[in-house]
This record gives sequence, C-alpha cells and structure tokens, in this order.
Amino acid sequence: MTIRRYYKVYGEVQAVGFRHFSKVVADEYHLTGYVRNEYDGSVTIEVQGEEDIVRNFLEEVEKVSYHIEISRFSWENLAICSQETSFSIL
Repeated sequence: MTIRRYYKVYGEVQAVGFRHFSKVVADEYHLTGYVRNEYDGSVTIEVQGEEDIVRNFLEEVEKVSYHIEISRFSWENLAICSQETSFSIL
C-alpha cells in the first residue's frame, strides 16, 4: 500500500549533509517527496512510497552517523500526492 509520511527531525541535522543523505537513500528506494531545512534548526521530510519501503527509508535515515545527530523526530500520515515523480532537496 502506498503511503505518504511527514517527518520532523530534530538534533544536529542542518549543515551536516543530512538533506543530501536523505535524498540519496530516497533515490535508492525510488521514493518521492522532499527534504527541507526549517528555521527552527529542524529538518522536514515528506516521503511517499510503499509502506515497507518508507519504513526501510526511515531505518536508514535513523542510523546515519558522520556529524549528524538525531535527538528526536515526530511523524504523521499525509494524503498521497499522485503527481509527484521524484525526491527533491528544497
């Protein structure tokens, strides 16, 4: 089943390659959506694809190291965006 999830990621996640890493993982899994820095220092991710693949994406993103330190994140389900064709860094 295709799902779309919104993730808000907190911690040392800006200016450390987190958005690029998220895009690389999303592209490997053929997911669509975007990743964006927020003014409060967090990062927003909207990702869409098959539920198990989205779960795999999140597991990859959570275990990242290299200067990136995730302190917490929140998520919620969103409506599917049927016309989206790629994953972007905004």
